Amino acid sequence: MACDDYCRLQVLHLHNNYLTTLPEQLVALHRMRSLAVSFNRFIVLPLVIAHMTHVQVSDVEVVSLAGNSIERLSSETLTELRYTKRLDLRLNELTLPTTDTLKFVVLERLTHLDVRDNRIRELDLHVLRSLEHLSCERNSMVSLRLNGSSLRSLAAAGNRECLVRFSYNDSCVAAVFVCVALSLLLLLLCFLCFCFCMKL
Repeated sequence: MACDDYCRLQVLHLHNNYLTTLPEQLVALHRMRSLAVSFNRFIVLPLVIAHMTHVQVSDVEVVSLAGNSIERLSSETLTELRYTKRLDLRLNELTLPTTDTLKFVVLERLTHLDVRDNRIRELDLHVLRSLEHLSCERNSMVSLRLNGSSLRSLAAAGNRECLVRFSYNDSCVAAVFVCVALSLLLLLLCFLCFCFCMKL
């Protein structure tokens, strides 16, 4: 199929296709808004997907890579993802050590992050000031650090003995929904005193 035949595509779902690579020609889909390649066989986040999130390439703001075998996100990939707003990485093999998550500072527009069912023990996302919704259930985490300035929902069920900390400069955490059922929260530091906008 020639590029002209599908250049108007706005949503592309390639679920369950045993894919390990994607063609570079996808960057020609300039009207693309949502790209889902969940439940394939990627071991790294394809760089062509990251390229497609650049505002000068297409309109992709939503990327779904759930159900693959991705272990880490390279610095190059993160830099290319800087315009992404929604990132779905659940059901992968991510560990996300702090040395990696500190590089998330480039994701200035990221509002939704889903990392459920990975292999994360400690998750430090305090550099994500625009993050509004985080799902991190069932990771057996022992530590979770967030920036609460924009946070609206946190789903962290299924984590044991998890220490949750919020780092922010604003006097109000805008969280409106928090689900930590089945998690044993040892401490919730710097939270209740400033949660004037919290609605449980």
